[in-house]
Amino acid sequence: MKELQHRQKQILKYLLQMDDFEPVKNIAAALQCSIKTIRNDLAVIEESGVSLERISGRGVRLLPSGRNAIGNRIEENNVLYDLSVEDRRMKILFELFEGTKEKLSIQYLAGKYFVSKTSIVNDFKVIEEKLAKYNLQLRKSIQGTYLTGSETDIRKAMVDMLNTLIGSKSMPLQVENTRIDKETILELEEHFGEFNVSQVKTVIEKAETLLHYRITEPYYINLITHLLILIQRTKQGKTIYSQTKVEKMEDPSFYRVSQKMARWLENALAIKINKEEVFYIYRYLMSSGGVIVQESYADKLNEVDDFLHRMAKEMIDLSAQISQFNFLFTPLLFNSLLLHLKPMINRIEYNIEIKNPLLNEIKEEFPEVMLLLRLVILKIRVRYNLPPISEDEISYIAVYFQSAIEESIDRQNVMIICSTGVGTSHLLAKRVKNQFPEWKIVDIVSAKEMERKTDWEDIDLVLSTVKLTKPVNKPVAYVSALFNKADVSRIRESLLPGYQPVTERIEEDPEISLATDGRYLDSTQAQCWERIVLNNAELCIYSKPAGQQENRPVILKNMDGGKKKVTVILGGEADLSEDLLKRVYHFVIKTEHK
Repeated sequence: MKELQHRQKQILKYLLQMDDFEPVKNIAAALQCSIKTIRNDLAVIEESGVSLERISGRGVRLLPSGRNAIGNRIEENNVLYDLSVEDRRMKILFELFEGTKEKLSIQYLAGKYFVSKTSIVNDFKVIEEKLAKYNLQLRKSIQGTYLTGSETDIRKAMVDMLNTLIGSKSMPLQVENTRIDKETILELEEHFGEFNVSQVKTVIEKAETLLHYRITEPYYINLITHLLILIQRTKQGKTIYSQTKVEKMEDPSFYRVSQKMARWLENALAIKINKEEVFYIYRYLMSSGGVIVQESYADKLNEVDDFLHRMAKEMIDLSAQISQFNFLFTPLLFNSLLLHLKPMINRIEYNIEIKNPLLNEIKEEFPEVMLLLRLVILKIRVRYNLPPISEDEISYIAVYFQSAIEESIDRQNVMIICSTGVGTSHLLAKRVKNQFPEWKIVDIVSAKEMERKTDWEDIDLVLSTVKLTKPVNKPVAYVSALFNKADVSRIRESLLPGYQPVTERIEEDPEISLATDGRYLDSTQAQCWERIVLNNAELCIYSKPAGQQENRPVILKNMDGGKKKVTVILGGEADLSEDLLKRVYHFVIKTEHK
């Protein structure tokens, strides 16, 4: 069967609605294209195996003997008829996951999706590439194609693919205050059934009541998809029995609730959930972030161990050392960060991935903070021997750090500098206080008095109406004496970007062409620790095997396809110093803003 394009499928659907012959000009008018185009499309439709009847002067129609067969196929697969290539592949992928047919033949899929057999063969090739990262494979036999791999890997792939499918939908603004938007609910119901989705939502709500804990996004939808997949696979006799080692429970109360959730699902859906599956539920529950209700923060924070306190402090201190941002973590913000890190560490340990639907927006709005956190978390990972942490996870942490920067803007010790230090400077001070009431005006001086000042310890920000001739190791914002809206914007710009003080220059390394890269790096043996792609720059950090020549940090810089590429080659973990990260951070930021 020759694959039909979208317009050709629309013609076929149009003809199915007509009981008699239809003039070609009417079809052309309905589809807003030329008569010649319609005639060419009709020829393609016939080549695809559809029988048409033509009478000169009257038009064209589907042969009555074939109408019912085509009509039934379109009625059963109405959504499938106009799918994009990517959507079709996702549908086929879920057919493989769900196992409603033990083996999928190329002929069956070509007929179902109204495409050629060649298209289905190409679909399988792309699907196989997607599955490779999960250690899953497609096997082919005379009867058709089927999926092979461990049950845990299949479920991990199903969760990721389903979250990708949901995240790719264009979601309208929600009118109702619901936890899941209507489009996501419909997508889940299509795959798992309305009753199953309803029961899972009820079970999670009952669990939250017992835990005095409300699970927030994206953990809520992640837990729902996991439970729905568990139900579906269990009904098919596919369990993770003996594949998962039941470990010691970190939180017995969460495990008891996991057991209750399993019993509730068993009673509602007439299935049997073994202890390994219960532990699987426990893992997801422990990895879900949320907010505590009917319980104080202090009670919950007692459960956060010293390791998380130490790691959070190190992240904040290291971020400040590298970027020289001013982070102001209030007790509430710091505690919120701790409560986020606890389930995050569980997710990393249990190899549970989450998606951040705001990832691209966060990268676009806060590129400096995202770059900073990627470098800081790399250092933390190496120090504590943690597994890789995804960009989605890091973007959630970046929001806390951006909030700390914004918080610091509201609390500044400010020096005001004017040409004479009197008159207009006091007007400026009053207007500054009106715009930023939390700020403290430490001093108002003239430009000459500023040149004699030596102690800047108590100053966070300098506002000046005149150009300064002496370098100042503090953020400086040039404003007018009347302090208008443009001045307010300039102040925020001087505080938010990762500024580089005038008195501190990052020493430039000599430019080294990648033509000499081979003497520094054997790509077949080196380990890639981190790869960060920005708009105008790309950063790659490698670790060389022990014993290679010049076992010291090397920074290579060159242009690659219009982007500035920075390659950092380390001799070992000890080379990943704060000083090196600081140099790399400032160089990449400077490159990105050029």
